[in-house]
Amino acid sequence: MRIGNTYFKVYDLVLGVLSLLVLAGASIWILVHWGAIPDAVPTHYDFSGNIDGTGGKSNILIMVGLAWFIWLTFTVLDFFPGAWNVHGLSEISSTAGKAKAITLTRTFLQVIKLLIAILFSYLAICMAQGRTASPLLLPLSIFLLMGATVVHVLPAAPPLKHLPAHGRDRRARAASEPFEMSIRKSPKNEPLP
Repeated sequence: MRIGNTYFKVYDLVLGVLSLLVLAGASIWILVHWGAIPDAVPTHYDFSGNIDGTGGKSNILIMVGLAWFIWLTFTVLDFFPGAWNVHGLSEISSTAGKAKAITLTRTFLQVIKLLIAILFSYLAICMAQGRTASPLLLPLSIFLLMGATVVHVLPAAPPLKHLPAHGRDRRARAASEPFEMSIRKSPKNEPLP
């Protein structure tokens, strides 16, 4: 599907709309319940999801505002693939290879955008309700972010054969040579203290 001069896969558009709906839903929920939210809300959680910091309820607006800022930034960046720092894109010679790298990167950005929308919305609602976060929040977030990286970024990276020859040779030499510790010596060839 084409929007302006940019081509999108339907999958990417679905992920973008889902992230928009998650953020919009959380924002509407917070606005509807704003009067019932206590003046002091949790602002920080430890690794187990227990509350270990509190602050004013305006912190909820900061959380939601930050989520919207990240969402808008990722959405705008989606239309400018030339601004992405896709590692090894210049070394990929085929047009199909470059298109695959850009497609995988675009999908990765959409997945990250959705994960951020879910995470920030969940935390904002936990803050508004004054309850602890799930102890699975941190491990699950790390697992999903790393999984998205493995699934979308690694296949887009060029194989080692695309690296410049001097880079491969240096790595091969470094792996085969034993490690030697150099000792600084004085001009009279005596070890320094």
